[in-house]
Amino acid sequence: MEKKEIHYNQLKVNKIKPGMKFNAPVYMDEGLMFVPANISVKKKDIEMLETWEIVNVYTEGKQITDDSIQMDLPKILQKNDESTQQQVCLNIYNKVCKNLTAKFNNISGNNYFDKKEFNEIINEILISIKKYKNEFLNIVISGNQRKNRLIIHSVNCTIISIIVGMELKVTRYRMLDLATGALLHDIGKTRIPDVILNKKENLIEAEKKVIRSHSLMSYKIILKQLKYPMDQAQIGLYHHEKWNGKGYPRGLSGEKIPFLARIVAVADSYVALVDRRPYRNKHIGYNAVKVITGDNGKHYDPRITKSLLNAVGLHPIGSIVQLNNLYIGRVIENHKNAVLRPKVELLINNIGKKMTSSKVINLYNNKKLFIKKAVDPATL
Repeated sequence: MEKKEIHYNQLKVNKIKPGMKFNAPVYMDEGLMFVPANISVKKKDIEMLETWEIVNVYTEGKQITDDSIQMDLPKILQKNDESTQQQVCLNIYNKVCKNLTAKFNNISGNNYFDKKEFNEIINEILISIKKYKNEFLNIVISGNQRKNRLIIHSVNCTIISIIVGMELKVTRYRMLDLATGALLHDIGKTRIPDVILNKKENLIEAEKKVIRSHSLMSYKIILKQLKYPMDQAQIGLYHHEKWNGKGYPRGLSGEKIPFLARIVAVADSYVALVDRRPYRNKHIGYNAVKVITGDNGKHYDPRITKSLLNAVGLHPIGSIVQLNNLYIGRVIENHKNAVLRPKVELLINNIGKKMTSSKVINLYNNKKLFIKKAVDPATL
């Protein structure tokens, strides 16, 4: 029997980058394997080739890229986001942002603040999130709203605070305090110059002091100017205190920090992580949850970080993930007792084609499949 001739593709070493992988083994001269199939090239692998002065490597396969998979994803996300419930929530979200913008503008100019109208906004947020928790969570982690960072952050922080508060079974009247304090916790930043708030370079010590002063200014505005109760004002004052006592402005620790402020501290950090800042890119929801739950009781109340994990999941609702069979999908439901095995709606198959019919995989019941990695839609 005639032996089949194998045709190898020649690859220039100077064109190979860390993270590349191929669907067949890659060899150096004389059949010595460089990397196996489906294994990413590491920086040290390339350095080894350079040390040995190897110019070319060879493979009968080709580079595996996610390009074909990624091309259709934005359109699919857009289509799914136009669902009736999602649109209802977006309309409420935009309405709240618009009203809050007007309120913050009034406060920054020391003008009149209509508390009755503001309280109606709070009630609408509470009712809406209770009814559409997953849709609002999806809005927060999608990170598509970027017109006014302070307003967006305040609204998103309120959404996460309420969701965590629901998980902690905070009573109705305390939830009103929580939502109000969360929505106003950063209002002191209206008195901070934009040149400092939006600075991309590292802040000098004097600028850090100015930034840190916002918590005290928030407290004074909430308590003295707006005449809200102390419990709500304390959220503005203490949301940067840390569980280990190394926060500000007073260096409180543990349960000396008011309970509602501890909730907002966790929500504030989570929202900051999933948001893009002038000095860094955003984290995807998976990484943000890992950062906070991996805190080990330094910055945050461990009970509240656990509640965040239970409430939003390790892969939050709306997260885009790739399974070990290379299918890409959207997380649509989490299991509290199995945070690594959510329900996933498949969007794209393993050869990069859009799914022609809706299919949901429950990883809790399907032990052969698992999440290989989280995917950031913003990078597609």
